[in-house]
Amino acid sequence: MNTIKSLDLFSGAGGFTLGLHMNSSIETTHAIEIDRFASETFRYNFPNVIQFEEDIRTFSESQVKEKFRDIDLIVGGTPCKGL
Repeated sequence: MNTIKSLDLFSGAGGFTLGLHMNSSIETTHAIEIDRFASETFRYNFPNVIQFEEDIRTFSESQVKEKFRDIDLIVGGTPCKGL
């Protein structure tokens, strides 16, 4: 069985990645999250995932094509609202 490689956008602490990892044929290889605290938690939870702690708008088209050329699936969360 081929492994599906995923990219988690706006990854937060990794809720989508956790769900995807419950399916043994999906592997999250990269994640992007701008929030420092959420990124720290994500890295703790998923130390083998390459994570970019930066604003997604800073990626150029050529960077996206280079860094994520092997990605099969893209998931993205919506911003969490504070209480």
